[in-house]
Amino acid sequence: MADQENPKKDAQDRLRPKTTLKRVNWRNLLIVFILCVVLSFPVYYTRITQPVEGDFGSHVRHAEEYLANGFFEPVPRSHPLLQYMMIGISNLAGGVFGLYGSLLIIQVFVQGLIGGIVYLWLGDANRKGWEWWRVGISVSLTFLAPVMLLALVDGLYYYGYIGLANYHNPTHPPAQAICLALPDPGAQRLGESQKSLVGRCRLGSSSGALKPDQT
Repeated sequence: MADQENPKKDAQDRLRPKTTLKRVNWRNLLIVFILCVVLSFPVYYTRITQPVEGDFGSHVRHAEEYLANGFFEPVPRSHPLLQYMMIGISNLAGGVFGLYGSLLIIQVFVQGLIGGIVYLWLGDANRKGWEWWRVGISVSLTFLAPVMLLALVDGLYYYGYIGLANYHNPTHPPAQAICLALPDPGAQRLGESQKSLVGRCRLGSSSGALKPDQT
């Protein structure tokens, strides 16, 4: 009956996170954020500070080159937002930590942010124990990554290209957080205000300055 009376509103509701800000369980949302930060810290610390396979070191090097030369090389020039973020955090810290520390802060913060957004997307439910299931699912989804059967042959795990977990490239998590924060893909068609749509488009376009191939 609701679909017949107002099909546009019903379709729009289905495209939004399942929890409004007025109904958010802020305690559990904070728990999700803290758990994601704490659990991801040793993972990213190892990936960033140790000579492991991945692009973390190269992104730090791009920022170092910019500080030394005043310009980016062609590759990072197309998506320099992460480098600007690292440089900005390092400058705000007043030299307490450098670019590697800044990158670590960005990664663990975004990991917590992704967990929180997933928590909001899951929504509440009138089921016993659902809130703790919701917390567990929100945290685990940001860490789980599929292991391809092909890895038994080529030894490659394709980190970060499937699922929310990323252990390969530092630009993936911020871009994923932006994508998860952009509900209502058909917002204009469903009647969203032009001002709100423009703001949503601006946020979405910022992911292009992080990871153009995922925009």
